[in-house]
Amino acid sequence: MALGGNVLGTTPNEQVIKARKAIIPVVDLIELGHDVVLAHGGGPQIKAIYDALTAYAKLNNWNEEVLLADCIALIQGGIGYHLQSCLAKELQRRNIDKHVLTVLNQVVVDREDPAFLTKTKTIGTYEQNDVQKENTILNEQENLINEMVVASPKPLYLVEKELIRSLLENGSVVIAGGGGGIPVFKDKGYYVSADAIIDKDAASCLLADAVDADYLFILTRISKVALYYGTSKQTNLSTMSIQEAEDWMNQGQFKEGSMLPKIQASIQFVKGKTGRKAIITSLEKSREAILGKEGTIIYDASV
Repeated sequence: MALGGNVLGTTPNEQVIKARKAIIPVVDLIELGHDVVLAHGGGPQIKAIYDALTAYAKLNNWNEEVLLADCIALIQGGIGYHLQSCLAKELQRRNIDKHVLTVLNQVVVDREDPAFLTKTKTIGTYEQNDVQKENTILNEQENLINEMVVASPKPLYLVEKELIRSLLENGSVVIAGGGGGIPVFKDKGYYVSADAIIDKDAASCLLADAVDADYLFILTRISKVALYYGTSKQTNLSTMSIQEAEDWMNQGQFKEGSMLPKIQASIQFVKGKTGRKAIITSLEKSREAILGKEGTIIYDASV
């Protein structure tokens, strides 16, 4: 299950409040007998930490560059802690005996990826009134303030893949892939951090594939994927085959930096193994989506 960074808070107190709400569908899935790996975004939070560290470095005359990898590691720990704490409490409340663990994980990228030369991913914080809107703001890179454009290379594989699989097989609830994962590449046999932020949807797909998941839940700010979004022709979709998704994607129906990476991740995940399904919906509709009554289900029509 992948949570968008926009459904989480920026300040520690806000993160706790929103984490309590965000973990409910996770525990619902566990209660239904599913094993769950939880991933989350973190663009706004990464930018907030980057700004804070940059300001502190300037104040103390540090001649050091603030690294995005460090910021991602910090949000993995911080947001992971809040999610882990809230999950543990809700599991205990429902008398479900499971351990919850947060894994700081690295994701390998290609140091020659052209994304390092052409930066396209925008991160920043949302206007407060935009965060409250449901089903109205589709582009996650619009309505940002204090923006920063960063490289977003393609994720290749998870360094901690076997550890995450082992924890899941032992019955634990695992939180991993925070902020898209810490991007690294191999240099002389060692992992070196890369100055980039991996798209969280692509990273979530990689994580889901690594644990051989049957379902990929992507929770965002809309309850269903729509065609002709924001126009008089808008059509909300309850189901969508990957064949249809590819056609509509080629027609330009889904925006870059918004729904497009979610559709791409869903297609890649569903193609990875027969019988898989991806579900895109909002946090508010997630319980209904679990029961097949809400959201957009993406599947392979050829099987």
